[in-house]
Amino acid sequence: MIEIPLKKSSTIPLYRQMSDHLEKMIKSGAFSPGERLPGSRGFAKSLGVSRMTVMEAFRRLEDRGLIVQRGRSGAYIAGIVGEREKVRNRSCNKWSLAGELPSRSLIPSEELAKIAKSVLYRRGGDVLRENPTAGIDELRRALVVHAASRGIPADWQDVTVTSGGRQGLAVSFGALKSAGVSEILMDGLNYPDAWTLAMAEGLSVVPFSRPGDPREDMESRSAHTALYLVPSFSNPTGHTMDGSIREQVLALSHRKGMWIVEDDAYGELRYGDSSVPALRAMDDGKRLVYLGSFSQALFPGIRLGYSLVPGDIRGHFLRSLAEKGGPASSLVQHVLERFIVSGGLEEALERARLEMACRMRSLCTYLVGSGLDSFSRPQGGIYLWLKTPGLSGGRSAMLASDRGVDVASGGSFSLTSEVVEAVRLSVSDISLNDIPEAVKVLADAWRGQLSSLK
Repeated sequence: MIEIPLKKSSTIPLYRQMSDHLEKMIKSGAFSPGERLPGSRGFAKSLGVSRMTVMEAFRRLEDRGLIVQRGRSGAYIAGIVGEREKVRNRSCNKWSLAGELPSRSLIPSEELAKIAKSVLYRRGGDVLRENPTAGIDELRRALVVHAASRGIPADWQDVTVTSGGRQGLAVSFGALKSAGVSEILMDGLNYPDAWTLAMAEGLSVVPFSRPGDPREDMESRSAHTALYLVPSFSNPTGHTMDGSIREQVLALSHRKGMWIVEDDAYGELRYGDSSVPALRAMDDGKRLVYLGSFSQALFPGIRLGYSLVPGDIRGHFLRSLAEKGGPASSLVQHVLERFIVSGGLEEALERARLEMACRMRSLCTYLVGSGLDSFSRPQGGIYLWLKTPGLSGGRSAMLASDRGVDVASGGSFSLTSEVVEAVRLSVSDISLNDIPEAVKVLADAWRGQLSSLK
């Protein structure tokens, strides 16, 4: 059996640690093309992890073209790994429709640099000292004002600052677990870290029976079940939950006594014709933890997010935060507080909204013009879910990569590890001028392979 050094105390998910280590071994030539990897059940037992962790690691390697999974036969090292890597290296910098990071041109680096210099000069060592677990009061008050501009009412004492949205999610799941929650419902097509983090806290993860709609599942469950939702511009599908469904979900959560974790990571990037408020703006928030993170859209390297946490669970939340790295950087908090108060944040967000709207409109136009029209137009955010009928997402991504376009396989986001005939496209890190050529290359790569594109 293969030994893999796993750090279970690390913030890096176990499946990523595992896939990264295996990737290094494959690329170094430690395995021969065609060699079979250990079965997922035995591998999981030998490493002391869940079988789901092993399956996630294998799926990540398959998406990178490093292994091939053959059903019950197992997982095998892909042939001609070195040659495939050369092709991947040649193409990775050409066009990216798989990115999650913002274009450098949208990062307000100069403004933040000036503020950081000013804060250090004026406040000195105070900004480098440890701060309260919930965050500095000035930033918490500024965040309440910012949330109010989006129709979200809150008391500044309900605000907790986190080191990015991912930490906020891990802390939320830990808090729910300690508050008596044992199961969490989430969409079957989802941000992979969501279910990984939930499982790491010992929560059972159950996919919705109906994509994008948890109402049926909520009806049959009790207060021991919580709900994880990305109701606006979800990752990966770009879907936005209808307003009437939101109202019914909130009503059900109160009737059943169920907690909701609302992840609004891309809520700031709304550019559609209609406006649907956040769940937190429609509710008193007594059974809802709201996660906001404008850093994902503008400056993910700074890693700052915030949560609106009601009193009934605040103690659990703060204890969970203390266990998972503690408060965010004091310097970062002081810089972001000045950035918000000066109006810089809203200006940067407006630039990002306009740019994302233009890119998404262009992407949709050229996709339709190329015969790739199996999608619903997003109303905000950075993601578009493109169905690839007759072709798996993994195969679609591989064909695209061989032509120089990176896309994300739909299978990477499947909680149930099903084959998904779709890819996720992103407009976060591709220029407006590159979109027409990238779409043309996609159409050429898939022509004759997709049932809808002959």
